[in-house]
Amino acid sequence: MDIYLNGHRLDVRLEAERTVAEVAAALETWLAGAALCLIGLAVDGRDEPSSRWGAIAVEDAGRVDVSVEPLMEARMSALRTAGDFLRLFRAALALRDVRALGDMAPGYPFMVEALRTLLSPQPGDELYAHILSLDQLLAGNTPERIAAWSAETMAAASRAADGMAKAVSAALQEADDPRNALPRVRKALLDALGEIEQVSVLLQTGKDREAMARVISFSELGESLIGIVLRLVVAPGQKPTLEVAGRPLDTFQAELNTVLKQLLEAFTAHDTVLIGDLLEYEVAPRLRQLADASGILESHGAVPRGEGAAGDAR
Repeated sequence: MDIYLNGHRLDVRLEAERTVAEVAAALETWLAGAALCLIGLAVDGRDEPSSRWGAIAVEDAGRVDVSVEPLMEARMSALRTAGDFLRLFRAALALRDVRALGDMAPGYPFMVEALRTLLSPQPGDELYAHILSLDQLLAGNTPERIAAWSAETMAAASRAADGMAKAVSAALQEADDPRNALPRVRKALLDALGEIEQVSVLLQTGKDREAMARVISFSELGESLIGIVLRLVVAPGQKPTLEVAGRPLDTFQAELNTVLKQLLEAFTAHDTVLIGDLLEYEVAPRLRQLADASGILESHGAVPRGEGAAGDAR
């Protein structure tokens, strides 16, 4: 099998991959290192939907052409699609349009899944509550029954859809203008780290859910800050040049994800000693290093992508 990206043959060695789907999974890992996202494949000149990749054996595919786009662009595109859907859905609710509601029903679960994947709402978040509320209202209802809702029920559904749309709009604005988002998210992360000792207190008092919510907040803020930094310093198709504590940003991100995974596993095992140690000696120091590195960008006015003003926070 020969694999091509933008018409150029890739020097990729296949090992245990048996199907095109397995090849695609390996490529996605490789592409992620260059901040790219696989969006399509053509096998021997035929565009193949992802649902068929698992049915195509490696030996049956002579040439595979890979279509990619920058990860951030893929995320932005998906968010815009979700925003467009919500705009039409809100209009259909307001007009009690049975036909439009019926046409949009198949797409609703995909839109919600996109929001969960892209925005990672957690219990306690406004977006999480809006999704849950609208899901409960729509469950088991036909377009005809939805159109006949009482004014009170329709208002509740509209509020939930409005809240979801506002979350999408905020995410798009943040991605479009990362310079403004950088100081806000960095401050939120530092404020959260100032309360990290509260996690152990919550665990000791049996408030596991609140403790988990704090940990999720740390990890989400860290990921958000990394995403903002990538938007500021990485040109499409290039690897990050910013270093955090002497390590490339992508290496630092992988290490942070590993530690956060260990932390979640410790929560599952109810190992409070390990949770405390990981928070104090692994998670908190790494997140502070990330905040320090992003602070260099902030102090320099958040340099634009490709200008190479990234620094090294040690």
